[in-house]
Amino acid sequence: ELQRTVQDLEAELLKSRSVAKESLEKSQELEKRFHETDKHFEETIRTHLNETTEPTRRELSSLRAELVTKSDQLTILQHTIEEEKLKRQRLEMKLKRLKDEYINVRKELYNRIEENNTLQHELIECRLKNDYNLHIT
Repeated sequence: ELQRTVQDLEAELLKSRSVAKESLEKSQELEKRFHETDKHFEETIRTHLNETTEPTRRELSSLRAELVTKSDQLTILQHTIEEEKLKRQRLEMKLKRLKDEYINVRKELYNRIEENNTLQHELIECRLKNDYNLHIT
C-alpha cells in the first residue's frame, strides 16, 4: 500500500510537473503576447501623438511667425506714432511762436497807429497854427 501511495504521489508529481510546465509555457506565451501588445500599444500611441501633435505644432509655428510679424508691425506703428507726436509737438511750438509773433506785430501795429494818429493831430495843429499865422501876417 505504501508503494501504491508512492506511485500515486509520483503520478501526481508527474501530473503537477506537466501542469507546471504547461503553466510556465502559457505564462511565457502570455508574457510574450503582453510585450508584443505593449510594444504595439506604444507604437500606436506614438503614431497617434505624432498625428495629432504635428498639425498642432505646425499651427503653433505658424502662429508664432504671425505673432512675430504682428509684433514687428506694432513696433513700426509705435515708432510712427512717436514720430507723429514729435512732429505735432514741433508744429505746436511753431504755432505758439507764430501766435506770439502775431501778438507782437499787432501790438507794434497798434503802437504805430497810435503814433500815427498823434502825429496827424500834431500835423493838423501845426497846419492850423501855420494857417493862423499866415492869416494874421
